[in-house]
Amino acid sequence: MGDKFEELKSEMQKMAYLGSAISMSQWDQQVYMPKGAAGHKANQLSYLESLYHSMHTGEKFSALLGEFVNLENGQLRDKSLTELEKTLVYETWRDYRAASCLPKDFVEKYSKAQSESYRAWEEAKESGDFSVFAPYLEKMIQMSKEKGKLLNPNVAPYDALIDQFEPYMTVGEYDKLFADLRIRISDLLMQIKNKNKTFFDIKSKKWPKETQLSFIHGVLQDLKFDMNCGRQDASEHPFSTSFHPTDSRITTRIKQSDLMFGVSASIHECGHALYEQGLDSMWYGMPLGSPSSFGIHESQSRFYETRMGQSRGFWDYYYPILRSHFFENLKDISKEQFYESVNRVEAGA
Repeated sequence: MGDKFEELKSEMQKMAYLGSAISMSQWDQQVYMPKGAAGHKANQLSYLESLYHSMHTGEKFSALLGEFVNLENGQLRDKSLTELEKTLVYETWRDYRAASCLPKDFVEKYSKAQSESYRAWEEAKESGDFSVFAPYLEKMIQMSKEKGKLLNPNVAPYDALIDQFEPYMTVGEYDKLFADLRIRISDLLMQIKNKNKTFFDIKSKKWPKETQLSFIHGVLQDLKFDMNCGRQDASEHPFSTSFHPTDSRITTRIKQSDLMFGVSASIHECGHALYEQGLDSMWYGMPLGSPSSFGIHESQSRFYETRMGQSRGFWDYYYPILRSHFFENLKDISKEQFYESVNRVEAGA
């Protein structure tokens, strides 16, 4: 049974190599790809996604996984496995079951629709014309509903979709959580509004792009983002992606009229990347070497962005450095004024 288990792990790593190639292509789509290549990129990703799906649900992988778990109900066959191995096998089966619910042609169409939607979103954002993106958004919503029904016809589509991002959670659980938060946040916001405090307006100044990037680079180094195993680039919307613990990449977007947009985005994405760089490469391609959930992932990025990046201690250290980069903009602004402006709270749209 030991040889079979090692064979299963080996097959999962091979799938991960293909999955990382897909992620690399998606990264290129958002970072360096020339606009004219959008159609080719959509076809390329659609084909690669279908290959991955075939490998994931094919006879070889099914047979290997079936040695350890009942493919119909997830019941373990081999009771001699360690607790760690049982967890690996069960979570692998959950991923396999979800993939098996999706027909190959649907996987291809969904991937192509995602690529086409992203390009339309970029065009709409650039032109300020939502109508460019609207039909693509409608198509993605309809296809996502269809995906939810395919994944689990016995629950609401959104419950089935949530499980792909936050395992074992449901709409009902989130409704209870957010209902409580809404009351507390609304009360807190009202207290803040009643203070009528004035702030230094960061957006009233121009912050040169290259100077921002120089400051941000120093912050990322101090936060121990390993540039030997990662990099930062620019994209229309900041994001993080990882192909392996030794290759975790982030992007940012610099606004010359809003210093904290790029700074906060970079610290946020750094939190994501540090989580990925900290995963155990011994379990690469397997649940034990993968992020626990999107919620856990976001907790890391938000911790870095807000608990650290907006803290008094952070700006006690970094404000003098920032001021040396932007002396003319900040020569009349105290550290306390800047700290308060970074933590300014406003109601969103």
